[in-house]
Amino acid sequence: MVKVLQVHGGMERGGTESVIMNWYRNIDKTEIQFDFTTMQEQRCAYDDEIESMGGKIIYVPSRAKVGNLNHFKAIYKCIKENGPYDAVHSHMNYHGGLVALAAKLAGVKTIVCHAHNTEDVTEQTLKRKVETTVLRNLMHTCSTNLLACGKEAGKFVFGENSKFKVINNAVDIEKFKPANDKMNKEIKLLKDKYDLNGKLILGHIGRFNIQKNHKFIVEILKELKIRNSDFKFLFIGDGELKGEILNSIKENRLENNIIYLGLQSNINVWLNIMDILVFPSLFEGLPVVLVEAQSTGLPCVISDKISRDVDLGLNLVKFLSINNGTNIWVEEIINNNMKKENDKNKIKEQLKIEGYYLEDNIEIIKGIYKD
Repeated sequence: MVKVLQVHGGMERGGTESVIMNWYRNIDKTEIQFDFTTMQEQRCAYDDEIESMGGKIIYVPSRAKVGNLNHFKAIYKCIKENGPYDAVHSHMNYHGGLVALAAKLAGVKTIVCHAHNTEDVTEQTLKRKVETTVLRNLMHTCSTNLLACGKEAGKFVFGENSKFKVINNAVDIEKFKPANDKMNKEIKLLKDKYDLNGKLILGHIGRFNIQKNHKFIVEILKELKIRNSDFKFLFIGDGELKGEILNSIKENRLENNIIYLGLQSNINVWLNIMDILVFPSLFEGLPVVLVEAQSTGLPCVISDKISRDVDLGLNLVKFLSINNGTNIWVEEIINNNMKKENDKNKIKEQLKIEGYYLEDNIEIIKGIYKD
């Protein structure tokens, strides 16, 4: 059996985490088994499921808590004490450099660094720039494989002229698909519960942080309420800015138009309930939720800061600027010409053509781990 350590900060409900869990749920665990690091002192959303499938959750203190040197030592210790591992797969962007060095010194054969983002909100001080350069060099020197969720993410994390392989963030088409009769029963129950019948249903799914640009969404909703009060906006997610955003909603008297749902496990159902997904991020790698949304046939109005690679060619994505105010967003939402796509076979074929088909991507990952 091939034993793989997935190095991650904590398996909460998020885009990168969804991708890794899609691999783990569907990979043949008689051939390949995953363990996971966590840098959270509390349990994370997927920990129980991971353990039920035979994986271990191993605590490693974060860089922010103990500094680079002690973090590196902790990763090395984790690999040596819980291995031997055939592969170590880092999902830590730049800081994959420390993971790669620890794995190489620990004698791991296959060392993978995976790029998942296209920007860093950390202040770019001289110290930070030097650190980034060192970490990039470590990734190039110590890794056997450099992977990225998209071209822009790879360039950002590994360097403009770096060589890396793009593996798209594939989704489970059997879960994320247009609603069938069974799902329609659940949809009806939820629409009745939250008084959603006959209304324009908008939504956003993502962590409440600077990157996701929730403040811009509030500005959209203020204008939309002036133009059309008969809508509901679903916020799904959690994060450090949740309180600030919910206070802003109250201050702007938008409570009657907003439903805050927190973290949800049935994202596929909520995507089928929505009429439009609104996604004005300041930057992204390649958001898994946008692939999931298109896989369910849902129109998406999104920021032009997001890579064009996310458009699956189903006429379900509209890119808009976040630099020229909210009016164009409100107009697009009100006058939306995109229609839901209900042809599951058409969606499935397009996912396969564009490289987002889960089974194909698992075969690529297996090949890397077994090489």
